[in-house]
Amino acid sequence: MVSEDVFEYRDTRLKYLTREPDAQPGCEKYPCIIYLHGAGSRGNAPRVIANNGPLKAAADGLKIPLRILVPLCPGPLWQADMPLLIAFIRWAKTLPDVDADRVSVTGVSLGGYGAWCVGRLIPGELAALVPVCGGGIYACAGEYGSLPVRAYHGRLDTVVQLQESVKQVEAIRRAGGNAELVIYGDCAHNAWTRTYADPELYTWLSEQRVSARG
Repeated sequence: MVSEDVFEYRDTRLKYLTREPDAQPGCEKYPCIIYLHGAGSRGNAPRVIANNGPLKAAADGLKIPLRILVPLCPGPLWQADMPLLIAFIRWAKTLPDVDADRVSVTGVSLGGYGAWCVGRLIPGELAALVPVCGGGIYACAGEYGSLPVRAYHGRLDTVVQLQESVKQVEAIRRAGGNAELVIYGDCAHNAWTRTYADPELYTWLSEQRVSARG
């Protein structure tokens, strides 16, 4: 079930949606994925952000054994609210059913840029990073350290060019980081529907642990 709530940090209120994980026998704590939506979902109506990403995949029947948290971008860009987003991620780790060792961030388009940004700022606090059709700052590629990154992009994308992901992933690899890129050859900007409908993504996310990187 998807519910709506508000996270308060200092003098700021961040609206978000949350979905409980599909239960696994004998499991008390679950991995968590924080999804950053794209530009088309900005505004004051949190329910709009349920139309894409992991929440949409779950609504379509996919079993997702992860806690899903979806904040509503409070301004024009995720990058403008990084302190708030980082506080939200740290709070997510304290939830009773969340395994703090397995909290990951993903995002699409505008949210893909946001995911690249937050991953660079707190790589040691995230289990994994999954940016979809986004881009980052190539010169800062060394700041991701050993954070596992799996990026996705459509080859035919004319909104955010494929080279944004290609250059970012290549820069991280040159810096000794751990990044891979999945390219959909027949896909334009909407690389997210296929990405979040793939159960293997959630299996991979469940396997990533901060503590495993030493």
